[in-house]
Amino acid sequence: MNEGDAARVQAPGVQMEIIMGNAVWRGVLACALAAGLCAATPAAELVIGQVTSLSGPGGAELGQGLRDGAACAFDEVNREGGVNGNRLRLVTLDDRYTPALTVQKTRELLASERPVVLTAFRGTANTLALVKSGLLDESGVALVGSLTGAAELQGVPGIFHTRPSYASEIGKLVDGLLNIQQTRIGVVYENDSFGANGLAAVETALRTRNLKPVGAVAYDKQADRYVASVRKAALALRDSHPQAIIMVAVGQPFTEFVRSMRQVAPSVQLYGISVVDPNILVRELGSMATAIGFSQVFPYPYSDATQLSREYRHALKTCTVAHATPSYPSLEGYVDGRVTIEAIRRAGATPTRRSIRAELERMGELRIGDFTLSYAPGREASSFIDMTIIDQDGFLRH
Repeated sequence: MNEGDAARVQAPGVQMEIIMGNAVWRGVLACALAAGLCAATPAAELVIGQVTSLSGPGGAELGQGLRDGAACAFDEVNREGGVNGNRLRLVTLDDRYTPALTVQKTRELLASERPVVLTAFRGTANTLALVKSGLLDESGVALVGSLTGAAELQGVPGIFHTRPSYASEIGKLVDGLLNIQQTRIGVVYENDSFGANGLAAVETALRTRNLKPVGAVAYDKQADRYVASVRKAALALRDSHPQAIIMVAVGQPFTEFVRSMRQVAPSVQLYGISVVDPNILVRELGSMATAIGFSQVFPYPYSDATQLSREYRHALKTCTVAHATPSYPSLEGYVDGRVTIEAIRRAGATPTRRSIRAELERMGELRIGDFTLSYAPGREASSFIDMTIIDQDGFLRH
């Protein structure tokens, strides 16, 4: 049995008949007329693996959104008959945004479910840990999409991004602040590789204008320490007298920092990057969330303004995934899913881990609706960067 055969699980014949409808009965009838008796071949099932945060204080809603968006992409294609006769099934395991668990759960997933491809992971430290574990190379499996823009993960073999780098995203954010004369910029950042990447991007963008941060303070992201840590960071940044603060932060620490900063320096402008779900801030902070700005790396998901958003919103409306609602993380998961589907489609009727990875490596430019991705060597996957802000009524505007 080869790798592709091991990854393909035969679905019950009844399920195949429901999926394929009249085509099955036409096939059965033709077979019966020709040979007197035969049985229809059940549709095969391909497993897609995902390890992401479904719980914990480090932004579980991001992992949940990635899962929902990817699941809706696969649900959509399954309702159309699958990919080359194969149904797609997403299996998601929870790593609680903990790098060691990302590696452990991925290893378990590869062994138990035998996925042909991985998709929609999350986190800089988490993805770096996965790369260092050697699992991608050992298994020959590709990872399509990880919610990170870290410099160390750009161009890594086996990873196929759907977002630009933090350097590009934060560079555009900094340029926007400088264009409105906000030159005294502070930074609060997570004390890990994610935070270090974000800080470096801010420093690089400012250096091109002969500037540097007026203050840069790290916070401890551990669940039992982050509250005290971000409060201390807020006081330290207040004393550096910034006009604006870029928050390279995520999850509950981000929320707690906003709350603390509003209390000690309410006039300072606050900006987050695309790793935060603004909906959560509005729900948890109410009016304190007003006027927080964000850089975004996918089109606005709350209207039908783009072809991608229209296709995405239609997929959510018809999706069997419970409680799937529009959000930036969900849209990112949907895009990850669409790229995964295209790679499987190009790999033919019996795709394997290595054939899917090979198709991704030769994919070049790919359009999903009106959203363009590039997998050409030396180029970032996407150049799309937008800006949004939470208005006084709690709506995210762009």
